[in-house]
Amino acid sequence: MDDSGASEEAKRKRRRKRKLTEKVTNNANIWKKRKAEVEAAGLERSSQAESAPRNFEVTKAIGLDCEYVGAGEDGSEDVLARVSMVNAHGECIYDKFVKPKLHITDYRTQVSGIRPSNLINGESFEKVQQEVHKLLAGKIVVGHALQNDFRVLNLSHTRKMTRDTSKYMPFREMANVKKTPSLKLLAKHVLGVDIQLGEHDSVTDARIAMRMYMMHKKKWEADIRRFQGKR
Repeated sequence: MDDSGASEEAKRKRRRKRKLTEKVTNNANIWKKRKAEVEAAGLERSSQAESAPRNFEVTKAIGLDCEYVGAGEDGSEDVLARVSMVNAHGECIYDKFVKPKLHITDYRTQVSGIRPSNLINGESFEKVQQEVHKLLAGKIVVGHALQNDFRVLNLSHTRKMTRDTSKYMPFREMANVKKTPSLKLLAKHVLGVDIQLGEHDSVTDARIAMRMYMMHKKKWEADIRRFQGKR
């Protein structure tokens, strides 16, 4: 190859590198640019679940988050109250309140955002469980402390298809903590946004977990492949 050919090839490589850098930078900054919008989403709770969310795409990765209320004398027994799921774009594909079978002694409203009126016309646990199981089949499930959600749903999901933001070590390093970090802490350090300033919202929490995964998907999936290759 002559000098002019080598020069043109070098220019093409620089252009490709510049475009890639711009793409990565834009993806990394997208939530910071929408900080006010994200924080508002955490404050402006929906009083009614989206029993029939718009027909958004059901992607390979699904973000899951649940809210619980309490049963028993001291209200410590977790009871499923709301299930929310989003696709890889953060669009809500499922959001339902669940009518409890047990007598609820603590609605945990200050944290869960759940009120008695939300659950009166909720779906049955069995129906919600069946619908969630069907939607998650064969999907990568993204969430925070997912073992708690699966426990209350009485469902299981294969470990290799689970992406738990509470257990991903690079996120702990970014938050500078050794113990299990809260979703609120990770949102602040990984995305640069404030959430859960008051009552929690399962749609917002599912979106936050999904956004963290999507921003770091390439490295996260590479880490998993590397780990599996060593086994």
